[in-house]
Amino acid sequence: MDFEGFVDLLLEGRDDLFELLRDARDERDVIVALASVVGCEMEVRFRLRFFDLVVDLLCGDLAVEVEFNRLPHEGVHQVLAYRIFLGFDSALIHVLDYCTDDYVSSFKELLKELNHLSIRGAIIDIASGEIIVV
Repeated sequence: MDFEGFVDLLLEGRDDLFELLRDARDERDVIVALASVVGCEMEVRFRLRFFDLVVDLLCGDLAVEVEFNRLPHEGVHQVLAYRIFLGFDSALIHVLDYCTDDYVSSFKELLKELNHLSIRGAIIDIASGEIIVV
């Protein structure tokens, strides 16, 4: 699955997704909610020579890092590792109870710096019911 396909599934299942996310207490709840809507594998472990990597959501060839109510830069190290060490197309999804314009701007600037690595991202704003693709 590519990033656009992932986003399409989020949009198609938007009502169910936001219902589940309103009850989310932690990142694990968010991962479960996203997996149930898009049908991806959760928390897939890869054993590398010197360390393990756990991908929050594995959707075919797309590795997705999920962050819940975190700063815009959090999760970047994970998507870089997915891209560099595992060779997956990677996406960073931030799910927030409430998202500000400043947060969106910071997240966009961050992903712009990673553009040469084809890392994509989106913000899911629970309060507004928006999915903001960056």
